[in-house]
Amino acid sequence: MKLVTRTLAVLFAAATVASAQSLESPVGRALSGTARPAQPEELANELSGYRRALVYPHVQKGWESVQRGDRSRALAELEQARALAPDSAVVALHLAAAYRAFGEGAKAELVLQDRLSRKPDDVRAREALRALRAGQPKPDVAGTSSAPHEAATEPAAVDAVPVVTNPPASARVVRPAAKRSSRSTAKAETMVTTPAEDALARFGAALETKKFDEARAHADRLLRDNNGGATLLDELTYRLMDAGGSEQATMMLLQTYPFAGRAAAERDLLVQRLALLVSSGPADASRLARLRDPLDTPALRSRQASFWAIERDCDAVRAVLADMSPEYGYEDWLRLGDCSATLMPTVARDAYARAQDLRPGGHASRALAYQAYAMGDYQTALGAWRGVTADAFATADLMAAATTAFAAGAPEQAGDWLEQYRERGGMPDYQYWSLRARSADAAGHRDEARASFEQTVAMRQSEKNRIVRVELNELTPPGAEPMPTQRPRRAERGPHIPLATFILGGSAVAAAGTFVFFGVSGLDKKNRAERCQSGCQGLIDDGRRDYVIADIALGVAVAAATAAILVWVLQPEPKAKDRARAALAIQPETRALQLSVSGAF
Repeated sequence: MKLVTRTLAVLFAAATVASAQSLESPVGRALSGTARPAQPEELANELSGYRRALVYPHVQKGWESVQRGDRSRALAELEQARALAPDSAVVALHLAAAYRAFGEGAKAELVLQDRLSRKPDDVRAREALRALRAGQPKPDVAGTSSAPHEAATEPAAVDAVPVVTNPPASARVVRPAAKRSSRSTAKAETMVTTPAEDALARFGAALETKKFDEARAHADRLLRDNNGGATLLDELTYRLMDAGGSEQATMMLLQTYPFAGRAAAERDLLVQRLALLVSSGPADASRLARLRDPLDTPALRSRQASFWAIERDCDAVRAVLADMSPEYGYEDWLRLGDCSATLMPTVARDAYARAQDLRPGGHASRALAYQAYAMGDYQTALGAWRGVTADAFATADLMAAATTAFAAGAPEQAGDWLEQYRERGGMPDYQYWSLRARSADAAGHRDEARASFEQTVAMRQSEKNRIVRVELNELTPPGAEPMPTQRPRRAERGPHIPLATFILGGSAVAAAGTFVFFGVSGLDKKNRAERCQSGCQGLIDDGRRDYVIADIALGVAVAAATAAILVWVLQPEPKAKDRARAALAIQPETRALQLSVSGAF
């Protein structure tokens, strides 16, 4: 469109005003009172959110420049808006008003005629054209200087196409002009357009008939004539993609990638467009390979990293962000950290640290804490946890933070986080009580440590959440001698092994065998279920049952073995008449198994 504008400027040259006018000059004061032809908010009814975000700033800056009398800036901004939104009435009215304000009525008329050719029923464009023609002399037709037409005193019909006066032969494309109104006695004339206009018209016609290869050929012609202008390239590829020619739009962008020599904003826009097309199109290794090479600016490499993160290609993310430029943003550092956590832990830690510097207290601080702890850098991890805001802590994070604090030698801090963990409804499991006991002991809180250790012993929890409790009761039968206050030495007791030790030891061996059998059986069924293609629910249920039995058997084995050793070590030498009074009781409970040993041994 830039070439079109420059060509039209040569063909329809008219008197212009100096570009350095100011509000203090007479022209500047006149322009400052120019009425705005339309409200920019109306763009919401014409353009999508993406396109509107691109166009609105140019319209606003262009009109402000009109009010200041800055011709060059005003026309540049509004022409840019027109290139981005050629079908917008708001843009066309603003551009025509700007040309008229700067004394270029011929160009203003061209803009309005173009608008009416796209939408003949546009009332505002029609009125603007009528007002424009009423306020300026009618141009000569085809270079003649003869007397005016009969309709000289009456404005020409606004649906007629303007006639160009003697364009260069190389720029002429002659087509029949639209017929004038019956009120005018003028004969049908011919319309002369530039090659760029002709190619753009043919491009639009090809899109309407879904001839995308033909449309691409016309687009290539436009780009060659316009020196590959980035704004025009964006418009053409957008229209192709919007009409369904994504493949052709992709090829047009790839042939000019990486868009060197263009403004940063234009390159950014085109890289985003290409990434969108490549990701939504069929997989093509050669196309993806071109996008792997890091581009020459941090902003564009950031776009690349975003694209590859969506594609879940961490190798590419690490490659494009490997320079660790300080210009990268928060999301870039998080992507680099996530993709480096396992293979390059030091890089991941540094990346999370930079993300935390940009936005402390949230996800980056949590990620840094976990990464530093995994590397054994407990002080860095503790500092990161201390920087996390209260609302950013998940319940599991509090347990992780407490573990980090204990490892870093801060038991008081660990205790605080454990209290918050319980206040949020965290499960007081074995890990909780064990950590609380060790933290309290390290902090010198002996009573709390003792109570927590007792809870730890009483709540040994397996990964299947099944609890086994062992209770040993000492009973003194009526008439029996009281137990001695001092336990005799082993040498004095001799090699005697109580009956209960044999019973408990046998129970432990049997339970251990049960654990091995059902554990192996469950593992086999698990492996078979993973390879199963259909009808696998039975294998899954059987495997779960075997694991449950194995878990219970393991708990019984551990409990029985422990009890056997304790009975043998702690009990005094029993009398012969009491040896037959030993008893073992096993009581099943919900999700648990209670083993009780009672009697005199």
